Amino acid sequence: AEHIQDSIPNYKTINGLYSFFDGDKCLYLGKGRPIWKRIKCHYDAAQGHDKARRWCDFFSQYRHCVTVYWLEFDPLSDDRDNDQLRSVLEYLLQRKYQPLFDNTGYIG
Repeated sequence: AEHIQDSIPNYKTINGLYSFFDGDKCLYLGKGRPIWKRIKCHYDAAQGHDKARRWCDFFSQYRHCVTVYWLEFDPLSDDRDNDQLRSVLEYLLQRKYQPLFDNTGYIG
């Protein structure tokens, strides 16, 4: 978790989209306000610290290094516009990369 924190400048204030990849396989795509908080939740789930069994079961399979990508949105612009844009981009990215785990509970 510290490595992620050190890798994201201004980690407590960055909002936007993020993804986890294992090689060329997309594991998960999501959005966060802030991103760091959501990434930490997934990291904790991989360590077995999540009460949601499906999250814990899925992410615990990926305790090795995975690549985390993120796309920052300007926190000073209109939050509602940012939320709508993040939702549209998240949908398009999910269609393109077909993550193995998605928000509907499907684990591919």
